[in-house]
Amino acid sequence: MPTARPATPAQTYRRLLGFARPYRAWLGIAALAMALEATSSYYISRLLKPIIDGLADPAAFNLWLPVLMVALFIGRGFFGLAGDYTMARSGRGVARDLRLLLMRKYFRLPGERFDAEPVASMLTRLGGDTEQVAQAAVDALKVMISASLMTVAMLWAMLSTSWRVTIALLLLAPFLVW
Repeated sequence: MPTARPATPAQTYRRLLGFARPYRAWLGIAALAMALEATSSYYISRLLKPIIDGLADPAAFNLWLPVLMVALFIGRGFFGLAGDYTMARSGRGVARDLRLLLMRKYFRLPGERFDAEPVASMLTRLGGDTEQVAQAAVDALKVMISASLMTVAMLWAMLSTSWRVTIALLLLAPFLVW
């Protein structure tokens, strides 16, 4: 009889994402908040040039630029908070669903099973392990989306400021790191 092969990390993560399916609306709001956070970061970096140029020539300095910069920082903070809150809410929901699933399995186990395993171990699995699994699923998704959007926004800011310098930096970066 052939033995079953263990699941690959990608298969395991796909299975975990299946538990997040009921929370798609919250995850969609989180993705939108992260996109708006990246957009505000883009505009903050774009506003630095006129502010720095205005400091070099005080007659051309526009007083509304620092006000707009502060407003963008506040917006970025709000969108970051909204993204974190909605991702955390989704993670708590996934953890609750995993606990309920595990409790249903515990209720169907024969009594001898409870004699074979310490209760403390079962409680740890019920409380801590489900929480860690849920957080791993949601945090990995958050980092993937947030970091990708921020990278695209900053790369776009660099390209729109000076595409020649950006390409030179991208070509020289591996040599500079080495």
